[in-house]
Amino acid sequence: MAIHRLLQQAAYSPEEVRILASAYEDCLSKLNIADSTDPMAETVAKKIIEAARSGIRNPARLVERALAELQVPKSG
Repeated sequence: MAIHRLLQQAAYSPEEVRILASAYEDCLSKLNIADSTDPMAETVAKKIIEAARSGIRNPARLVERALAELQVPKSG
């Protein structure tokens, strides 16, 4: 999973890692990306981590921020 590899270089608590991984998986699902080796999966991971660096810890907000950064229109 791309996000776990990237998180090895950062200092996050186990709970924060769980939150970031959850947001990452949710974001991949929303983008219909099933293959974690897809280059877009790594881009998603980086966007989730960028959002977390700004202080966001809510998984739904992390997903929302990542999708906005990727310029994916909101559904609904």
